[in-house]
Amino acid sequence: MSGSAGDGWTGSRLDPRVMDSYIPIVRARRRKRRPIFFVLLLLVSFGGVVFLWVDVFTPLFEDPDRWVEKNREFRHAVIEVVTGRALGTPALNEFPDWPGRLSDSQIKLLACAQGQVALGVKATGGYHSITYPWGDLANKRLGTSPDLIIRCLRDVGLDLQQLIHIDRVRHPSRYPLQNWANRRPDKSIDHRRLPNMYEFFKQFATQHTTMTDSLAKLARFEPGDLVFWLAQKGGEYPAFVGIVTDRRDSAGVPHVITLARDEKWMSDNHNVTDWQVMGHFHVEPDALLERFLEENPGAPLQPKT
Repeated sequence: MSGSAGDGWTGSRLDPRVMDSYIPIVRARRRKRRPIFFVLLLLVSFGGVVFLWVDVFTPLFEDPDRWVEKNREFRHAVIEVVTGRALGTPALNEFPDWPGRLSDSQIKLLACAQGQVALGVKATGGYHSITYPWGDLANKRLGTSPDLIIRCLRDVGLDLQQLIHIDRVRHPSRYPLQNWANRRPDKSIDHRRLPNMYEFFKQFATQHTTMTDSLAKLARFEPGDLVFWLAQKGGEYPAFVGIVTDRRDSAGVPHVITLARDEKWMSDNHNVTDWQVMGHFHVEPDALLERFLEENPGAPLQPKT
């Protein structure tokens, strides 16, 4: 096909002058594509570096338990940035009513636990000689997570020092005595040992769910309830214990008061789900004492003087 003199065609070829006008357009299009390619390449490269640092190199220098926690926080932060909503955060109208009306014992347990935080109770280790019954550490600003439970249950009339000592003497098979070199009863330490405390509540308190995978199950963790958690590495018995408060976070997870193993002070800035829940108990003082006396008739319990 041949073109006319004025349409830019000369025979079967494009007029050089017309070609010159097309070249800048083609080059401009190519230049527009290149930045997009390089941006994508940079983003992929950056993502690869972050992945390698977080999942490959960091575990080589971090404590394994701490790395697991930091990795979880990092992933939650990424999800929150991408979606604009914290992981597992429900809409406000999805929350079940919580807490319900509190009993006198729940109010007393909460007040005591909050008082331990306000007192600034500091973690202590080692053996402490304690008077019997209703005994406590000489310095009440020291303690462990079991001491939180012991002190607060005394405010509702239950002396775990006596209850665990008497039950341990009469029913030694209930308790993991093989965990300690000295298997003889010791009124100063037996009630402060978490495995003993855990077995005692399994026997005499009301057990509730340990599952936290729904709002309905989280709402079962009522203020004043006792929660036992496993260590990061797991184990047969709990690593520490705490008391549920009457506050919860934006995801509907109740706050707790405890003294965690890797911390120095009693605090109320943790949630039920910060660690794996091993045991969850609701304590009604009269019901617990009634069960105890059925199993230990004639127990020589001494009142607080």
